[in-house]
Amino acid sequence: MLDIKLIREKPELVRRNLERRHDPGKLGLLDALIEDDARWREKVTEVNRLRRRRNEISSEIAKVMKEDGDVSSLREEAGGIPKLIVDTETERDVYA
Repeated sequence: MLDIKLIREKPELVRRNLERRHDPGKLGLLDALIEDDARWREKVTEVNRLRRRRNEISSEIAKVMKEDGDVSSLREEAGGIPKLIVDTETERDVYA
């Protein structure tokens, strides 16, 4: 079994080795794996971005509340983030 790190770092080396084996089916699997891995990594990045934004909003809410400000718009924005995180995690898991 090939390590995903090797495939990520040296996909052409892996491709050349598979070409020498004269098995086009495995080349197709390699291409699909590389595409799925890229999509998975995009979804992981998106989940992390959403979590970071959720944490930023929480900090902003605390700061505004200390100043007796209006936090309704921040709470509204924060309210939709958990669903976005769950949806994005579900999409990510398709490629895992």
